[in-house]
Amino acid sequence: MYKLAEKISKWAAAIASAFLLFVMVMTFVDVVGRYVFNAPLVFGVELTEQAMGLIIMLGLTLTTLHRDHISVDLVPPLLPLPIQSLLKRFSALTGVFFLGLIAWNFWRKVFVQNSDGLVTQILAIPVYPITAIMAVGATFSALLCLYFVFVPNPNPIKKSD
Repeated sequence: MYKLAEKISKWAAAIASAFLLFVMVMTFVDVVGRYVFNAPLVFGVELTEQAMGLIIMLGLTLTTLHRDHISVDLVPPLLPLPIQSLLKRFSALTGVFFLGLIAWNFWRKVFVQNSDGLVTQILAIPVYPITAIMAVGATFSALLCLYFVFVPNPNPIKKSD
């Protein structure tokens, strides 16, 4: 199970990285076009907005898998191992709740955007497929947290920082 989740997370992160590269190149072209040729990309902002959502939600899967979310570990290392395990499970349960809430809202938006026919202003790109990809990323992250509720330490060998 963990190996499959790792493969999916790495693919999602690779796609997020490709979108990040796309945003970087598009921003470079936009800046050069604006200041050298006085012709900026008029659609640059809307593509950047859509790509940033994809970067965040697809990158979230790898962050969740590696449990690299921001955390403060002042007290837990001083506690007994069973209490630490309980705290990890509670943390994962909290992640299930909040990421599940985010995923639920994304899925709700997908259906609303699809039924309303929402498109971007300049290129008229339908927004719901992009929102659906973000919903998949949030759903997968919530499912990873659910897995961590039952298996708090699936990969005990962690690379040193």
